[in-house]
Amino acid sequence: MPSSPAPPPPLTNPEGRPKRKHRLPPRYVQDLTPEPPAPIPPPAIGVTRRVILIVRDTITTGANKFGLWREYPHRPSLDPDQFVPATDLRPGQTSTSTAVSKPRARYWPFRNMSIYLLMDWMHSGSSMKSVGEVDKLSNEVLSHPDFKLEDIAGFSARTQNKVFDASDKPDAESSGDQDPHDAMPGDGWIESTVDIMIPLGEKHHSEKERCEKERRLTVHGLHHRPLLSVMKAAVADASSRWFHYFPFRRFWKSPSGEHVRCYDEAYTSDVWLKAHDELQKQPNEPDCKLEKVILGLMFWSDSTHLSSFGDAKVWPIYMYFGNLSKYMRSKPSCGAAHHVAYIPPLPDDVGDKIPAGTHKRDIMTHCKRELFHAVWDKLLDDDFVHSYKHGFTGLCSDGVWRRFYPRIFSYSADYPEKILIAGIRSLGQYPCPRCFVTKSDCDKIGLAKDTTQRRDNPREYTPWLRSCLITARDLIYKVGKSIIILVRLLFALADSPSDARLQNIFAEKLGINPYAMLVVDMLHEFELGVWKYVFVHLIRLLHAALPPGHLVDELDKRYRQVPTFGRSTIRRFSISASAMKKLAARNYEDLLQCAIPVFEGLLPDHHNAIILTLLYRLAEWHALGKLRLHTETTRSHLAKTTVEVGKELRRFRDDTCENIKTTALLKEEAARARQKARRDAKKATASKDGVADAGAKSDSAPPAKARRAKKLKKLFDLNNSKTHNLPDYAPMIKDFGTTDSFSSQVGELEHRRSKGFFPRTSKKKYHLQMTKLERRQTRLWRARRAFEASQHGRHSHHPPFSDNDKTPTAPDGERYFMGSSEKHHQDLFSFDRGGDPASKNHILARRHGGEYDGDEEVFSNEDHNYLRICENRVYSVQTMRVNYTTYDVRREQDTINPRTHCNVMVASPDTSTNAHRFWYARVLGIFYVWVCDDRPNSPNRAAQRIDFLWIRWFGMVDGHRYGLRVARLPKVGFIKEEDASPTFGFLDPSLVVRACHLIPAFYSGRTTDLLNATTTAARAFGEVDDWEAFYVNIFADRDMFMREVGQGVGHFAFHQHGDTASTEYSATDEEMGDVRGESSGGDDEDADSAEDTNGEEDADEDAEGDESDEDDDSEEDSSDEEFGEDFDIDQVAEDDELF
Repeated sequence: MPSSPAPPPPLTNPEGRPKRKHRLPPRYVQDLTPEPPAPIPPPAIGVTRRVILIVRDTITTGANKFGLWREYPHRPSLDPDQFVPATDLRPGQTSTSTAVSKPRARYWPFRNMSIYLLMDWMHSGSSMKSVGEVDKLSNEVLSHPDFKLEDIAGFSARTQNKVFDASDKPDAESSGDQDPHDAMPGDGWIESTVDIMIPLGEKHHSEKERCEKERRLTVHGLHHRPLLSVMKAAVADASSRWFHYFPFRRFWKSPSGEHVRCYDEAYTSDVWLKAHDELQKQPNEPDCKLEKVILGLMFWSDSTHLSSFGDAKVWPIYMYFGNLSKYMRSKPSCGAAHHVAYIPPLPDDVGDKIPAGTHKRDIMTHCKRELFHAVWDKLLDDDFVHSYKHGFTGLCSDGVWRRFYPRIFSYSADYPEKILIAGIRSLGQYPCPRCFVTKSDCDKIGLAKDTTQRRDNPREYTPWLRSCLITARDLIYKVGKSIIILVRLLFALADSPSDARLQNIFAEKLGINPYAMLVVDMLHEFELGVWKYVFVHLIRLLHAALPPGHLVDELDKRYRQVPTFGRSTIRRFSISASAMKKLAARNYEDLLQCAIPVFEGLLPDHHNAIILTLLYRLAEWHALGKLRLHTETTRSHLAKTTVEVGKELRRFRDDTCENIKTTALLKEEAARARQKARRDAKKATASKDGVADAGAKSDSAPPAKARRAKKLKKLFDLNNSKTHNLPDYAPMIKDFGTTDSFSSQVGELEHRRSKGFFPRTSKKKYHLQMTKLERRQTRLWRARRAFEASQHGRHSHHPPFSDNDKTPTAPDGERYFMGSSEKHHQDLFSFDRGGDPASKNHILARRHGGEYDGDEEVFSNEDHNYLRICENRVYSVQTMRVNYTTYDVRREQDTINPRTHCNVMVASPDTSTNAHRFWYARVLGIFYVWVCDDRPNSPNRAAQRIDFLWIRWFGMVDGHRYGLRVARLPKVGFIKEEDASPTFGFLDPSLVVRACHLIPAFYSGRTTDLLNATTTAARAFGEVDDWEAFYVNIFADRDMFMREVGQGVGHFAFHQHGDTASTEYSATDEEMGDVRGESSGGDDEDADSAEDTNGEEDADEDAEGDESDEDDDSEEDSSDEEFGEDFDIDQVAEDDELF
């Protein structure tokens, strides 16, 4: 009989070591696996499908097992989510198959399947064929049953490319087995020119003189695709089976029983629902009774370098359809992006056409702005405008004809691109493209004044503004007024704040407010914006401390010791994180998520408390802002956190930054010196006697070191548009859906595809060659999707054409998966240290199915004798995979490895007040045994496999306050060997919730007091001591954060058992102490040192500046990285204003 458990130890011990009750985790509640939504209720008898009436036919579905349900404003005739297989809800699974088109030969337009397979391999995968690509050639082409060597006799890739390109033309000769989906007429690329006018500031006395003197600039090399043809091709494509044509509101029944609105996809947002409602009220087209549905167009554009060296670049415009789920279209492998234009740059000789003595820089800026809108004038042609107003018909995958109305849903871009789209001044008095906030008020985020300003002064393209712009442009082009006084003209004419520069083509042609479609951008505005500003200034603060460089070295050392987590969730940090060399947005994200333990204790206590609170609030805001599934509760939490972030940023600026004088980093000084040298060289070249003037200037100028004896002073400035944009995220999530749906990260990922085309070109006229490569790859994707669609509905025993599924073999409904290798094993007697019966107690408890598993129950020797370990062998495996359901109702998987990713979390049975929701453990080994029950009356003597983990327990550190209220991370430490709570133990793998990320508390140091043995398997190989404590990194990913704060929809199993957490965190001054104490600081300036700010001028290249200002230094690669852009301080704006 098992003995009764020992009484609980005291809550504290003399040593102050972490304590926890001697009580093991309860049986973990099985995760609910994702499932399609509840079906739409059938219509009432006598109701006709798709009756077009302006009536309210609100339909509410039933709730699924997660408590999610939908509310449709009108009865939908199609719900693509009903056909989503369970595999699409797992990582690495994305299907785009659909209904079958008419039968055809799959290899068209090639002669046979062998040539098709070779061409498909050539135009897919990596642009630089690697070992994996060669394996693909062997496994998927040469070994394919349809591949015949004799079919490729005389094969020429160049010839087959010509055949492929010719088949894409509308007048291409079609064979009887051609699929109309494969070559949409007019879907290809068109090369054309763009004409813009150069304002010279000259008055024309007659029309003839005006035409003669007017400098019309023709820009060649515009490659674009007609938008209407692209839309028709998308509707006919196989992937359209997953298009949502009927928007709906998603609701969740929370644990409290409240019905809470959810926000995720674009087609569940308020803007889409409003547009759909307005469309249904719109009169039908004559003699048309088809259903009216919306095609939600989402655009991305951004210029990117194509190589690390040289000036080759491309300026693409990407179009996505918001009707497709963000989980599909955000993956480049799905081919959901449509390249619709490659914008040409201004000619190199455009400066020669501008006379000397004019405001050349301002005219160049104006020409770039005019070029961008002229390109969009080509895209928004008459056919698109007609379809925008009257729609176009198309046959959908369900066999139903519908009338589609395109609507521009969002335009995602970085700040310089948004300035071009809005047609306003960059970094001017009104820097925001959505409202008329002044630059001096950008730091007021979270205050009532700021909220009122956003609400009462939004940007709108009003008829009065349009008439003022027309008048101002006539004064410039006809009367000859200088471009430099455009702002004054608009102020005088409009008699209101306005810095618009041109008639906006979106408003002129479509009648929409162009400023409303400019959505927020987490990547550039926060990760490469606000957070990067803060991080750079923190490095300046560490450099300012004495002795110089010591704290920066300690910071780099700590970052290097932060362990990795997940599949590239937290990556290994570089040798010198403070150098910020070639960091992308993903790297800055990792720096933020791990910053709190790293910065702890580097500065004095007062400033340390302010910095730790600021870092916590920034990480909290970042986690909330990037949630893929929001509820009204979490959206409210984001709005409250925005207020806290604004408060902490101002406290950081007014206290810490004001009391510690900082100067520019060496990298910043060098960058400014290079930029000044380029400016001087350009001025010298532009002057009539450039060489002489440049030489004279260099002779009279003092040496650079003499001119800058003291370093440039750097202040922490919050008056920039990126800081100002933070409060816009919460309302935009309601209007447009979650930020991952429209983040510029989607466009940055698609840049990989564009950059992959460039190495395949001859580097001459590469834009034209890129269009051909794009067509070939897109058409191969379409053919593949169509073929997969033809397999839809086949019998389950029929194998697919090819199976590249590399997902782990863990069954989706199982909690975990462990291998069955018997290669590594050890004898039971050597495994049990000194005859310790702990392992047998654990196995017996598991077989008896007690409430708790493991160390609490002690069994008799007779019980031990009847338990037989087959062959006395304990088998060990290297890894274990844990399946779990995420907060956004997706299926994910963590890999547990005792050598690397070894920390796990289990549900805590402790229900006392302020008890933490989870317990933590380090996995030291992963084992399984085969056991038999040899009792005479045993009902089953067959061998049974028992899996178990050998673990070392963590306990919560007593006295440490953590949570949302106090803005501190949970803190744990290893259990001391002498404590009453067990230091080591065995754990059922099914109790593991998921892996966790623990970061050493570097400030607390290391100790040898926790274990008696020096060399032990409980430590990493070669280590003789342990970290005193660890911080639980709740910001490692969004699922970890939602498990900490609660309210995760996918964590329904926890909610059902009363395991919830509060998102309220408004702390009192007493709770926060000095951390929340307000400190005033003056604006004293050092008269002996130069002064500058680290506002937007230091982070964004001027969107309207001359492109030749870009830094071409080889050591500063300005090409885009995976998710973002390099930290290149050469990209700073000129000190002088544009106008």
